[in-house]
Amino acid sequence: MNLLGLVQTANTGLMVWETAGPLIEHFLAMGKGALDDITDEDLKLASATLGSDIDGLHAAIEAKKLRDAG
Repeated sequence: MNLLGLVQTANTGLMVWETAGPLIEHFLAMGKGALDDITDEDLKLASATLGSDIDGLHAAIEAKKLRDAG
């Protein structure tokens, strides 16, 4: 894996945690059985947010590749 691949992987992992982490932390703080309270809407919202963040990351990476190649 090259340096760019390593940075992409690290950034993707950070974005996943930033999106899912607070939701997981919230339900863990609520105690056992709290995960039953997660709705499909919660998951869709978190997924849409993460997808948007990842799309932005991919766009930034492609722009960087073009700048470096030019």
